[in-house]
Amino acid sequence: MSVGEISRLLRERFGHDVIIDGDLIETASGGLALTVRGNGVPPRTFSRSATELQTLTVEAAEYVYSQSQPARWVSYLTNVGRYQEAIAFSRGAVASAAPTERSRLLSGWASRLSLQADRAARHSRCSAPP
Repeated sequence: MSVGEISRLLRERFGHDVIIDGDLIETASGGLALTVRGNGVPPRTFSRSATELQTLTVEAAEYVYSQSQPARWVSYLTNVGRYQEAIAFSRGAVASAAPTERSRLLSGWASRLSLQADRAARHSRCSAPP
């Protein structure tokens, strides 16, 4: 068996390659429209002014990440303090997620609710009159 065959077998067995494609065009109004798509990632177009290219690419990248790695996306949202988004995304994604992702999404959803409740409790203790 060659190294190439071993590599191919490992990729088939353990790989999670997502092929992403996209198009960036200038709109008639002078703005930019970025369309992204991939295997397991439905096409979506993001539009911004020409001066907001970085924001446009971040939005598109976040969309691709959320569609291709839903449980990891929820973890990312939590790590950057975007708890409400993590909860809303989990709620919407759980029904259509693959079984292996579904359990991780449910666990993440519960964890984010707990973190949010803990933050609210700490906040109320700090702002309560003595």
